[in-house]
Amino acid sequence: MITCAAIVVREEEAAMASSREQSQETSSGPGKRILVVEDELETEEMLRTYFEFCGYEVLSTAWGKDVQEICRESHPDLIILDLQLPDTDGYQVYQELGNTQQTSHIPVIFLTKVVDDDLKATSRATGALDYITKPFDLQELERRVRDALR
Repeated sequence: MITCAAIVVREEEAAMASSREQSQETSSGPGKRILVVEDELETEEMLRTYFEFCGYEVLSTAWGKDVQEICRESHPDLIILDLQLPDTDGYQVYQELGNTQQTSHIPVIFLTKVVDDDLKATSRATGALDYITKPFDLQELERRVRDALR
């Protein structure tokens, strides 16, 4: 007997395998380092598992205050940043990244529950690569990450 959960897991495994194959066909995936700034544990674990499976190295933190130090020490190639963090506003973290010479070049993708068209427009106008609202499609996020790292 096959349950719905088993079907969903198999579909996710197939999607992850397909995405991994696509990532390995480009030079943007394997070996690239992504910093995930996300305070929801399930979301952080899902992103870590998925992107590691796709060949990326994944660093993570739930705290905005840690982002600059992680960037100085580990030099991520891209940051996926939640706007609602327990210690600070993710947009403030983004502005600090942009104002620091060592981090201003790092592409940032916002991944958030906040649906705010003004903030979305402001984010893009100030250089954010993308603004993706939760819930989101993992394959679409990985495509945008891959495109950003080309």
